[in-house]
Amino acid sequence: MVQTRILKKFLIGVSQMSKDKQSSNNPKVWLSSRKVDTRLPVHKALIVCNAKCTEVNYFKGAVKFLNGLNSSRTSIRQDVLKVRYHKSGVSPLQLVEEIKRKNKTKKSSINIDDYDTVWIVFDRDDNDDNQFEQAISKAEKLSNRNTKVFALYSIQSFELWLLLHFDYYNVATNRNYYFDKLKQKLGQAYNKTDNNIFDNLLQCACNSKQLEYTQDNIRDIISMAIANAQRLQQQYSPKIQQPLSSCDPITTVFKFFEYYFEELELIESV
Repeated sequence: MVQTRILKKFLIGVSQMSKDKQSSNNPKVWLSSRKVDTRLPVHKALIVCNAKCTEVNYFKGAVKFLNGLNSSRTSIRQDVLKVRYHKSGVSPLQLVEEIKRKNKTKKSSINIDDYDTVWIVFDRDDNDDNQFEQAISKAEKLSNRNTKVFALYSIQSFELWLLLHFDYYNVATNRNYYFDKLKQKLGQAYNKTDNNIFDNLLQCACNSKQLEYTQDNIRDIISMAIANAQRLQQQYSPKIQQPLSSCDPITTVFKFFEYYFEELELIESV
């Protein structure tokens, strides 16, 4: 009886192998029976800001916009961490060192290895030039095989990046100048606590160019801001030996959008 059951299983197995072989030779059968993984890959991005409101609110809107562009393919999970020691926030160097310290703590809320990209956002403002440059250098050294870490810095302030959505600016000045210019562009006083700063800014930028407020036009406006920021960066020749902190004005926030725009196009071509 045992031998009979074994023989029966063997014959059934041979029969099934024959069917599988026939199916494998038939593309239509193979394609129809093939299991397809329909789960969307999730890109995990950590955005770390040392400012209280503007940067955090802007990037929340930016990530929502990027996910809208790419909703059928992949998604970016956003975690915004605000690290503050006192009302005026922390210095760029303190921010980077705090991330580095927490990354080595098992129970910490920050583990760089959990993310595909980490974006550390800070301004020079009135911070010490030497410490500012140390912050940039140390931030870049946090990258590892699995995670890319970027320093998104602005001189003088993040508001320079906001203005570049409208026009090219190459004026070494303080943030009050940016505030006044933003007031003109927005048609009202610039509010650093505006939860919808991304949408409101891009709406006004589209209006200024007589464009409808659509995803394609928003992307065009951001692409213009990228070009303006790149133009600023290019004016500082690498052959000139000068401290990075003396490159005023400058902003590298454009790298965030440049990175994801390129990633989205690569995904679209797959």
